[in-house]
Amino acid sequence: MLLSNLINALVILVLGFLIKKFKLAFLISGYNTASKEKKEKYDKDKLVKVMGDMLMTSSLFLFIPVILSFAFKTLEENVFYYSWVAFSAFIIISVIYLNVNDSSIKK
Repeated sequence: MLLSNLINALVILVLGFLIKKFKLAFLISGYNTASKEKKEKYDKDKLVKVMGDMLMTSSLFLFIPVILSFAFKTLEENVFYYSWVAFSAFIIISVIYLNVNDSSIKK
């Protein structure tokens, strides 16, 4: 589980960084397949910033148990499972928030 958390956290962190830094909106599901008219409704700069931040923040939920396992040398396996629950909950809550409060990404 340690290796799984570490690899996944790194992948999510890098994707979040790439989306935010290089404005790679085509990596955002839904936006890349939207029609040109729908894409014009969204502020691309805000969208890539919010999604990049969300991904980079969510990677912390997977990094924390890795850091704790190196610091304390003994860590129960359940902590890794809980980190995935927290990660999933954060993503779901963030997506719901963005859909309800669409002023954060709409023009």
